[in-house]
Amino acid sequence: MKKQLNEALDHINSELSNDNTIDKEKEANFIIKYIGKFDDLMQKAMKEKEKINSEYSIHALGAFIMKHISKNIVKYYDGTSLLKDTFQRILDEETDERYEKARRERERSKLH
Repeated sequence: MKKQLNEALDHINSELSNDNTIDKEKEANFIIKYIGKFDDLMQKAMKEKEKINSEYSIHALGAFIMKHISKNIVKYYDGTSLLKDTFQRILDEETDERYEKARRERERSKLH
């Protein structure tokens, strides 16, 4: 939960202006609430998939949801620039995080 709150606050700080009238913690809690609902939806879908013995991959469902969200972003903003920039930033963040994790694991293995 704390990691999600920090990620939400980081996102809000990068996306919103430096307007001090914005209650950033309230905004972060709003984001966390709906991310949690999405996580619950995916868990529910996974259980239902198992129950009906579906061959459809839960990852394929996630990819289809991403495609649906992407189309909505393109439609809402009337273009692909924001979508491209958003996905590139996400990929960069994930790459940096994995690199940092690998570096820490390498350091730990040298110490032991």
